[in-house]
Amino acid sequence: MDDRDIVLECECCERGDTIVRRVRLAEFSFEHVNFLWEKLNKFDVLFNDFVKDDYAAFVNHFVVQIDGKPSPAGLFWDVDDVGIILINNIVPYQSATAHFVFWDGILRGRENLCREMLKYGFETYKFRRISVEVPLYAAKTKKFVQRVGFIQEGRLRKATLWKGDWFDVNVFSVLPEDLTDMPNEIPWGMYHNTCLKCGEVYHKESKTKRAGATRGRLVNVGT
Repeated sequence: MDDRDIVLECECCERGDTIVRRVRLAEFSFEHVNFLWEKLNKFDVLFNDFVKDDYAAFVNHFVVQIDGKPSPAGLFWDVDDVGIILINNIVPYQSATAHFVFWDGILRGRENLCREMLKYGFETYKFRRISVEVPLYAAKTKKFVQRVGFIQEGRLRKATLWKGDWFDVNVFSVLPEDLTDMPNEIPWGMYHNTCLKCGEVYHKESKTKRAGATRGRLVNVGT
């Protein structure tokens, strides 16, 4: 790929190999949207029943009409030739929703890349919070966003239709201060959670697979 509009370079440890990934501002064109449709439509876990096999619904994630002319529906970047990062539902100087999509299927090792892009979003666009929504059936994605640093806030009940069944959607958010002094790697089985009563942030250590392992415990790491 060319060197156009590179906003970030980041080392990623992917399946034992260290690879420098480059994030570029994506070219806004229907050719590029068609390219994404061809890549992403192969992964049905990415689409609920309202979008699956519906090209027009897919395009609406990327394109809006402003004064009768197509315009980007948010901000999006290419991650080399392996994925995209999209920020939409933007409320200027307040909030936005993030989407991290890698069609080569690799998530682990790219946490710090996504973390640095979140920092870039906070610094460049002055958001106060960025959220993600993860359907209950996307367990791999849930673990990934928690390793990135997102904190679970709650759950939308029966909020998305997938393969004919209604599923809850977990809601996560991250604030600029959540990313301060975070380690580049979060150990396996560790993730953030939020006490629904007091609002404190915890690390939750999940149950290990070794014999005699105890149940997961909550360890306070501050607010």
